[in-house]
Amino acid sequence: MSPNRFTPGRRRMVASTLAFLLGALLAALAAAPSQAALKAVSPDVDPNTGFPLWYQDRSDETLELCLDPFNCANPAPDSTAPPSIVAGEGDNFPGEAFYWSAEAIMDTPGGRCRLVLALEAAFNNETESPEPGDQLVFNRIRVRCDGLRANSDFTVTHPFGRETFRTNGEGEFSSSRVRADDTGCQATPCDFSLALADPSPTRTFGPFLRWDSSAPAAPAGYIGNPFVEHRITGSPMGTNLFRVEGPGIVGGLTQNLFALEGKINTHSSTPPPPTPAGPAITVTPATLGFGNQKVGTSSLHKVVTVSSTGTGNASIASVAKAGPDAADFTIVGDSCSGASVPHGSSCEVHVTFSPTAAGPRTASLTVATSDAPASSGTVTLGGTGTQPFASVTPLSISYGNQRVGVASDARRVTVKNTGTADLVIASRTLTGANANQWLIDPVGTTCNAATSVAPGASCVIDVRFLPTSTGAKTAALNIRSDASNASVNVSLSGTGVLL
Repeated sequence: MSPNRFTPGRRRMVASTLAFLLGALLAALAAAPSQAALKAVSPDVDPNTGFPLWYQDRSDETLELCLDPFNCANPAPDSTAPPSIVAGEGDNFPGEAFYWSAEAIMDTPGGRCRLVLALEAAFNNETESPEPGDQLVFNRIRVRCDGLRANSDFTVTHPFGRETFRTNGEGEFSSSRVRADDTGCQATPCDFSLALADPSPTRTFGPFLRWDSSAPAAPAGYIGNPFVEHRITGSPMGTNLFRVEGPGIVGGLTQNLFALEGKINTHSSTPPPPTPAGPAITVTPATLGFGNQKVGTSSLHKVVTVSSTGTGNASIASVAKAGPDAADFTIVGDSCSGASVPHGSSCEVHVTFSPTAAGPRTASLTVATSDAPASSGTVTLGGTGTQPFASVTPLSISYGNQRVGVASDARRVTVKNTGTADLVIASRTLTGANANQWLIDPVGTTCNAATSVAPGASCVIDVRFLPTSTGAKTAALNIRSDASNASVNVSLSGTGVLL
């Protein structure tokens, strides 16, 4: 193996994808093509590993997991036995494996730069070890550099685009600090089709790069070998290289050699047919799940990608919602309606979920063309509305006789959240004709303004009776929250006496 060969980092996809919004990406990949470069995933999974049999790009290159010890970076531990993932002991599968990967490394004035491109199979557990049900697949574009001029901007060109990063005070930058490196499953069970998506509208992943025609040729049945650095081909931008340009490196740094792996599919599950003649569209993902969302609030948007997969421009005639809960799903962005989408390009529909009631909510989104013959695709929309409920006990308290000018013992009111979402206390106030004869004891009270009460949890309010004159007194403790029963009154009564 070349001394510059780094195997891809052994970590599952970062779950906190939203963290990249806190960074400042100084320039997007403006030159990258607007297209989803991966085409399809096998409808079948390997019964021994639980991973899809293959992935296919839009050039119809179809690759399976690369697991042999001679042409793959992360082989199965026992090359004489079939790869397998079983509960407990007895796995014959690495901690991570690759349908495809390409890496390039080069020295900087004071360190090195590393580019990692990969379609990776990994596991969603603390030890990142093979376990049934924990399978994830995601695509990765990661760039890291050190030993550069501090607090300066550097432009990175790679086969899938061009980006600009700013070094920190130590002369380092990492793409993972300013954007998500990984696109695909973030949780299990995994929707393996999520790895087909491009990282962003301006940043593509794919098609699969392969060794170019220069000697040596790739091993039979493979598109490269990760233990031999080689020139590559296949960049949709024509940039089959890794380049870093910026202050302190006159002329920039360029690496044309990549450590690349990929095994051509041998499974019997039939890949999809070649790209059809005439306009056609593919709509992904098949299911857009929003999970739990509090009633009356809106989720972050999710993206439906409409790819022009035929040989001509696809004319998008309509983007329409339907179903029993269609009103709970809102199209907040639509670059598809009325568009003519060239072959290999795509448009997007952005959808949010704002449940109007608790429980499962479902609808569908259908994109259709006006071409002859017409083409369409439907996405199932789903989510669950959650809502808090304030169960208050008791609903009335009698303090009996109480000496004028002397506070009673505290009587406790309990607010329990018996709903399915966090309950937030808005206020708790004393109301009514004699409200000034009672007081809320702050010492024992835990239900305060802005207190959040998880489902199944409780908070309490301690109330004392402090009559200032004789006679019967009445008031109420009003508790307001964001629960479905937003306002609850507890009746208070007592009599001031002279003893």
